[in-house]
Amino acid sequence: MANTKFEYVRSYEVNDACLPNCWIVVRLDGKNFHRFCDAHGFRKPNDDRALQLMGRCAMRVMAELSDVVIAYGQSDEFSFVFHRRTVGFGRRARSHQQLVQHHVLGIGAARRPVTITGPREVKGEGTMAGDKNEILFSEFGTNYNDEPEVFRKGTTLIWQKTEKKTATQPPKTQASPLDGLGSVSTCLSKSQKRHRAVVALNVDIIGENFWQEHQEILAD
Repeated sequence: MANTKFEYVRSYEVNDACLPNCWIVVRLDGKNFHRFCDAHGFRKPNDDRALQLMGRCAMRVMAELSDVVIAYGQSDEFSFVFHRRTVGFGRRARSHQQLVQHHVLGIGAARRPVTITGPREVKGEGTMAGDKNEILFSEFGTNYNDEPEVFRKGTTLIWQKTEKKTATQPPKTQASPLDGLGSVSTCLSKSQKRHRAVVALNVDIIGENFWQEHQEILAD
């Protein structure tokens, strides 16, 4: 659009550049997801197919956007964290949002015919954790503490260095329900001149242990 008669449009652009040296988080959340679940007959209270589809999309998005250092998803939402040093698109908030949305929609459209989705039950919304656990047990005969980690901890995506130049699988020591989704995308790390693989984990990221084990996430 530069040097054309439409260049005047740039004068109406809003300067929404994120502050320097700050982490940029793009959070995608479902819209009218309850109605979407009902329309497609999704399993309740959790549908592992939905989480697998979301995981597939998120792993591909992260593989395409190497500035994303960590991503986290649960239920019908996923968040992508860009490194604080990223300078892409002038650090404009809207540009980063559109970038992630573009990749998610494109990848999701390609994969949805293969995998059908759907995770959440309306009734537990707005209740305390203990009440939700009681609803799960009384209505579905499900003990929350016995549920797979992917339902309780969500899915965390991180980078792992690898010397291999071909697509690799996550190590069995970090097994996740996403292991069965096929090869994990790799990309070349420009700073390390090594390949990196996106690895899916279903672990607690609130405590200190996770961050002590993966200090590279916050490293400069």
